[in-house]
This record gives sequence, C-alpha cells and structure tokens, in this order.
Amino acid sequence: MHHRLGFSLIFFLVGCSAPVTEEQPKYIFHQYDNTPSSLLSSGEQHKEDVNHETSEEPRAVIGDDDRQTIDVGLYQSYPYRAICSLKVTWDDNGDGIMDGTTWGTGFFVGPRVVLTCCHVVYNGTTWGNVSVRPGHRNISGLDASENNPYGSLPVSYTIIGNYNSTHNVNDDWAILRLASTNSLGFQIGYFPMSDRIYQSDSVMVAGYSGDYPGQITYGRGVISTLQTYQFSHTCDMIGGASGAPVLINEGIAVGINAAEDVSGSMNYACRITSYIISWVKEVNDENVFPPLS
Repeated sequence: MHHRLGFSLIFFLVGCSAPVTEEQPKYIFHQYDNTPSSLLSSGEQHKEDVNHETSEEPRAVIGDDDRQTIDVGLYQSYPYRAICSLKVTWDDNGDGIMDGTTWGTGFFVGPRVVLTCCHVVYNGTTWGNVSVRPGHRNISGLDASENNPYGSLPVSYTIIGNYNSTHNVNDDWAILRLASTNSLGFQIGYFPMSDRIYQSDSVMVAGYSGDYPGQITYGRGVISTLQTYQFSHTCDMIGGASGAPVLINEGIAVGINAAEDVSGSMNYACRITSYIISWVKEVNDENVFPPLS
C-alpha cells in the first residue's frame, strides 16, 4: 500500500504515466469556473500537502535527510522558476465558500501547461480550485509581488487519468492548462520529457516540501525498481512536494513524484509515458475538446 505524498524536482518539462489496464487509458476533462464567487475563502486552514480526505501527513526521508535548499537568488532563474507552488482551495460542501487549503508542487511542460499529481487537485469527489505560483518563495519582509514574482495564475481546465477509480500511483497525473492569456512558459522556460529510463539511473527530485514553507528543496537518489507505469526511487522528500518532476541528466523529466512505501524505505513516482507526453502535446497545440476558454 502506498501513502500519497508530495515531492518535486528541478529543471525542465514533465509528463505523467498512463493507467494500469491494457485498454486505451481513460481520462476526465474538468473545466474550471474562475469567477469571483468560486474563489471565495472562509476559514482557510494550511494543511500543507496532506491527504485531503484523511488529513494524514506523508513523510519519506530515507535514512539521513539529504535534502538541500536552493539559494534565494535562484528562484527567478531557470530551471527553478519553472517549478510551481500550487495553492489548492476546496469547497467541501458545495456552497461556493472554500473550506480549506492544501499545497502541492507542479512544473511547466509548455507555454501554458503545468504537470502535477492528480491527488493534488482532485480528491475523488471534489475538484480543488488551483492557483499556480511559479518561482514562489516565502521570505519575511517581502511583499506578495516579490514572493510571487510571476503572479498567481488561474487554471482554465484539467485533464486527469483514471486515478479517481484506481487510486494507484500509475494513474496519479494531472495536466493543468492555464487561462488563454497566460503564456508564461515562453518567458520562464519549461521542462523536456522522456519515457526512456533504466533501473539504477541517477535521479533528482525538488519541490515545495511542507517542512520548508515557501522554499524549494531537492534530493538525489537512484531508481530502485522500474515498472511500465511507475517506478520507485531513493530521493528524500516530504509532503508538499507531490507533483514534482523526477529528473535525469540534471533536467529531463521522467516521472511525477507521488507516494511513499509504508516502510519508508523508498518513494514512488508516476512514470512519464508516451501516452502522457502525447496528451501534453495535444494541450500545448490546443487540439482539445471542448474549446479553450
């Protein structure tokens, strides 16, 4: 059994992995209503990137904590600025008022496209309202514009796989398409993806761990086991970094960090497959239905 947890990586563009079945993978399209009434918030609670249903906090530091933080001056440099803090507010009872807040990580994979974990934005019954904050940092004494140098960007729509049915790491991916006016990826850059990886490959994960609020941490390790739609790795991570890219060669995204083993001996990522890469291309090329807003 895997616990959902957050983690991220640094550098370039990412994709996700396809469902477990041998059928053509299924997907769900969700259009957001980014009107003022849908963004109301009352009694927000900072839950970091915990399980929105059970409020458990996953943790997966393997042995000594080998994570490091990046220098403050790098948040507006590529590739770090292409990593995003995701603020997700939830309307649990459908009354239009946001009841709580969770946090995760995402990363740019195109001019208007961000990749993350499905469980960061959808809990099986409710869609979270997502704000994308590239290069976010939390430094005392700075105002909001300085801590969010590229703003807080709304999401137009999301495409997910079959995670709502399987709750499996294999399907824990989500593609976020920003509103049509936001082509920030042209300015800040985005990560390249690949589905070619091998067991024992060296990898790196970096994202917004919950125990380092508003800071990007990164850890290094290797791929321990490799399956068709997921892999395990030994990079340290903490809840809050769900949706981060797993990188090879210091910048090519090959997975989306997603979960830990109950023993705490390894962590899991949704593998980037040709299916996910093709979906990212479709969204980047705007060949999607219904029409973009």
